[in-house]
Amino acid sequence: MVRGAGAIGAIHLVGRKNYQRRRNDAQLAKTDKGRETMSSEAPSVRHKRLRRAVIMCTRLLENIAYHRTLIAAFKSGATKMSRPMCSASDNYMDTAVTTWCKLFGVVSNNRHHWRKIVGDAAAQASFEQDMLAAIGCDADQWAKFRDAMLAKRDKFLAHQDDENTENNPVLDLAVKSTAYLHRYVLAHFGNLGNFADLQQDPDAWYAHCTGEGEAEFTLTSKKADGELRRYSIEAKRGR
Repeated sequence: MVRGAGAIGAIHLVGRKNYQRRRNDAQLAKTDKGRETMSSEAPSVRHKRLRRAVIMCTRLLENIAYHRTLIAAFKSGATKMSRPMCSASDNYMDTAVTTWCKLFGVVSNNRHHWRKIVGDAAAQASFEQDMLAAIGCDADQWAKFRDAMLAKRDKFLAHQDDENTENNPVLDLAVKSTAYLHRYVLAHFGNLGNFADLQQDPDAWYAHCTGEGEAEFTLTSKKADGELRRYSIEAKRGR
């Protein structure tokens, strides 16, 4: 029997739908299997992953604090905008954005993403709701900030696209969300191992790094000025 073109098209359409459905089911099964694997991790493996997440939070806060204090030193005139100092400022920003995206960006291929740390779907929903309330941000604001961080990472750090303008996101939400995750891990998973050697208070650590950056960048500028004056005097003396 010869089928008309309409019938053949309908068969192809049904075939495509069934294929897509099977593909979606396979992806869902893979996701469920992944969740099951994470929930059944050996305690030592789980502990190592949690430790690394806390360390990543700590390093992230360091880099934001140093970036901000260096920018402030540029603006106040405490530090000259030399090429090495500008490069250092950029590196602090880039490292912060990249690390934040590992914790809060795309879930896939980021072993320390918060969704892979806090637990099942119910725990994830609770964490996200509580975090947004704690950092004073609604879902739309969070989505826009996350998109801005991912855009910088994807278009200028991990890859180099054709955009002519690179915009640095304002990092207030990065500081707040990182500190919240840091506290959450220690509060909810502290019984899984020893975290005593890690930074316990992210807010205090961020404040410490801010003060450290202010002192260091001002001192570095004074040292540089002193060296320039010494070289100038030696040059006049004919050395």
